[in-house]
Amino acid sequence: MSNSLQIWRTTRSEALDKLEATHREIRVNHTGRPYNAEHMNHAFALALAAQFQGFCRDLHSECSDHLMQSLRHLNVRQDVVDVLSERMVAGRKLDNKNANPSSIGSDFGFFGFKFIQEVKDHNQRNEGRLKKLEQLNTWRNAIAHADFADERVAGYLTIAKVRQWRNACNHLASQFDSVMRIKLNSLTGNEPWS
Repeated sequence: MSNSLQIWRTTRSEALDKLEATHREIRVNHTGRPYNAEHMNHAFALALAAQFQGFCRDLHSECSDHLMQSLRHLNVRQDVVDVLSERMVAGRKLDNKNANPSSIGSDFGFFGFKFIQEVKDHNQRNEGRLKKLEQLNTWRNAIAHADFADERVAGYLTIAKVRQWRNACNHLASQFDSVMRIKLNSLTGNEPWS
């Protein structure tokens, strides 16, 4: 697996686990649906969206680095590699936009294929997982901007819903890793990671 996926499964996952443990503590010490639990659900959703965006950005950078390293091995001039390397991340949407299928697809599209379609084709469940990712980011935007006018964010955000989104993100992280491993192997002729 890529370093990005390893970090997703360890450091990033541990940060999310701590939030969930705090949420459990609030639930144990209160009855019903306390005000604090709702805020914890919001915080958990924001953190999940941020951590997944970070994973996607890390994976994109790691893939770009592997491609540039392959060019160096082909004795491509360093100044050419530097220009291409800079171009791979210039204007990267994942640097300042949510990790939605459109921004992810745009950034990974620099590798010369329709990334989101390939992810959907890789596993039939990924289409539903990508929809859950969109739901997460819709809620993320509503929470971050304190704007709940959109009917898609009406009502109470439950911990169960955030856990569904986290499960989808866990699967998507593995799928993104696998799709990019196959693509980079095809482009460079060598495995970027095992």
